[in-house]
Amino acid sequence: MSRVGVVISMLNFNELTDKCVDSVIKNAGVDCNILVIDDGSKKPYDRTGIHVMRFDEPHGNTHSINTGIMFFDNKYEYIMNLDNDVELAPNAIKELVDIMDAQPSIAIAGSMRIRERDGKKIYCGQMLDTRGNCASANEGDMANLCLWVSGCSVLMRSSIIQEIGMFDKRFDNYCQDAEWCLRAIMNDYSVAIVPRSVVYHVGEITMQTNLINNLGDKEKFMKILSGKWLQDILEHLPLDITKGLYGRLKYDTFNKPAPTELT
Repeated sequence: MSRVGVVISMLNFNELTDKCVDSVIKNAGVDCNILVIDDGSKKPYDRTGIHVMRFDEPHGNTHSINTGIMFFDNKYEYIMNLDNDVELAPNAIKELVDIMDAQPSIAIAGSMRIRERDGKKIYCGQMLDTRGNCASANEGDMANLCLWVSGCSVLMRSSIIQEIGMFDKRFDNYCQDAEWCLRAIMNDYSVAIVPRSVVYHVGEITMQTNLINNLGDKEKFMKILSGKWLQDILEHLPLDITKGLYGRLKYDTFNKPAPTELT
């Protein structure tokens, strides 16, 4: 019996979607039930042997993923989210399932991404270095805990989705993965990058070709991070992960003149 529901979101590039579906069938390493969400492609996607759901006009990647989660309706232990421009290496999903089976506190686990055109590793799992800067958590071939993972190839635990909610619908196409990872950590769950789970990724072809701008989503993410939520974040995210150093923020309020309008 399948334990994994796979959601593949797409907007155009039907041939890439076919390659993605083929790779899931061939290389997942576990039984999967596949759903493709066609988010308003010019040429409707059609394929037998899997589930296909179509919207007449684009609603955004977040809407597609959440639709897939609701479609599977907690019938599967895990939800695998894939962008349609990735292809799985052998056992890519099995490696994620094995890690999450072994560590029930992991809410979401991400794959190692290999850029298709040149074979270069691109960022997948992010953490903080000893200076508080973002740094890759991809060293070696063992699974590592991190702060967030790229949503192009991630396995999510359905029970935790039920507990903390789906992707934040305030985001259209970007940053929903980072926000969900932080939300999981704020609820005392873990995020992991699994280098043995490998996917080959074209990379943002849907966004760039369809002229989708990510600045609005990034601005929303920064607004969510601002304010007193930072105080809670600091208690969950390390300032120095090597020393186990965490911190708290204290806020002082003050008044200042309103900015003068520019003419």
